[in-house]
Amino acid sequence: MSHRKLIPIVEGHGEASCVRELVRRYLRQREVFDVLVESPINTKGASKLKATYSRQKRLGVEYWVKMAHGKRPDGILVLLDADKECLDRTRERRPGLGPELAGRARKAAGKIPVEVVVANRQYEAWLVAGWDTIRNEVLLANPDAITSENMRTAEAAHGWVGKLGQALGRGYKKTTDQRSLSRYLPFHGEILANAPSFARFLRCVDRLVEAMRGE
Repeated sequence: MSHRKLIPIVEGHGEASCVRELVRRYLRQREVFDVLVESPINTKGASKLKATYSRQKRLGVEYWVKMAHGKRPDGILVLLDADKECLDRTRERRPGLGPELAGRARKAAGKIPVEVVVANRQYEAWLVAGWDTIRNEVLLANPDAITSENMRTAEAAHGWVGKLGQALGRGYKKTTDQRSLSRYLPFHGEILANAPSFARFLRCVDRLVEAMRGE
């Protein structure tokens, strides 16, 4: 079996520690065994992806896509948090962040398929949206700190780092807790309605696999 190489690009240490395993787990569920997910490239800040391209300053999604390009991938997946930017752009009637970055990334990538996903508003919203499953799998100090209403409105609010810390009974640690909780994120059910950007993430992975296979 010939394998194809997928390289993620992420904005921080938390995502770098968990996105590879998250994508691998999803691909196993989809019975995709011919795609190898490489260690992510960590830009150490979403601003470095959103900035105007500068090779000298190591800025812009173009720079990081070209870095991934040098590793000879068959596909590239970019993931970053929206924070408040998507809301601000909607209010100001500006183009969406995701489509803008995707256009820039694809120009830099040439023939290599690229997908860009913007988590709304932050990766932790996905954990909250899938809390029904997570709390049944993880030993928690206060599993009800995150309510059903929180799950339904996960992407419409913020401050989830604090809520996750309450559930854990201690401070939430991005680099370790994001990874441990992500192991139990479901790929079906209510999370897809609770977190539309997570559903889009899964669709983007599917599209990448199809493009990498030439389907």
